[in-house]
Formats: sequence, C-alpha cells, structure tokens
Amino acid sequence: MNTSRATAKKHATSDRRDIKDNLGDLGDSISNLASDQYERAQDATVDAIRRNPFAAVAIGFGFGFLFGLIRG
Repeated sequence: MNTSRATAKKHATSDRRDIKDNLGDLGDSISNLASDQYERAQDATVDAIRRNPFAAVAIGFGFGFLFGLIRG
C-alpha cells in the first residue's frame, strides 16, 4: 500500500512540475505576443501622426480642452 502511495506522490510531483513549466512557457508566449502588439500599435500611431499631423494636433487640443473642462 505504501509503494502505491509513494508512486502516486512521485507522479503528482512530476505532473506539478510539468504544469509549472507549461505555465511558464505560456506566460512567455503571452508576454511576447503583447510586446509585438504594442510595437505594432505604436508604429501605426506614429504613421497616422506623420500622415495627418494637423488632425493629430487637433485631436490633442480636443483632449486637452475636454480634460480642462472635466478638471474645472
């Protein structure tokens, strides 16, 4: 009876280690994906500002005006 309990404990420990490793890999993948998405969004924003600088300035003034109204 004790040998089966010890075997089960070894399997549980091994499974826990595997799950921990898989979660670590998943976290790394999610981090890389988020970083890539951030870079794409940043590039798209810079491109939009370069294509339409006056619109970007107008939007900035608009947000500043709204923020000023909210702050009182």
